[in-house]
Amino acid sequence: MLLQKEEKEVSYYIIYTIFYIVNRLALVKPEKANQLENIIIQNASAGKITTKLDEQAIIAYMEQLSELEKKAETKITIKRKICDDDDDLGIDENL
Repeated sequence: MLLQKEEKEVSYYIIYTIFYIVNRLALVKPEKANQLENIIIQNASAGKITTKLDEQAIIAYMEQLSELEKKAETKITIKRKICDDDDDLGIDENL
């Protein structure tokens, strides 16, 4: 019983810490705060977060978020051959 109570207290403290950090970030960049919250929730659901989140862990999550953004910003450009010549189409202009 005591162990369950301690686990609940730790999880409540983790949740409080997460909300505090995300709310501070939301003041400056709301979209990043939402993304950070999602990453933290996913990691907590997977059981990867078992102790209090410290500054280093938050920095690691922010770096992970930056890496995801860099991957999303990759652009592919397709250069098409511009051809004004109607000869390629098989059109006979003398008709």
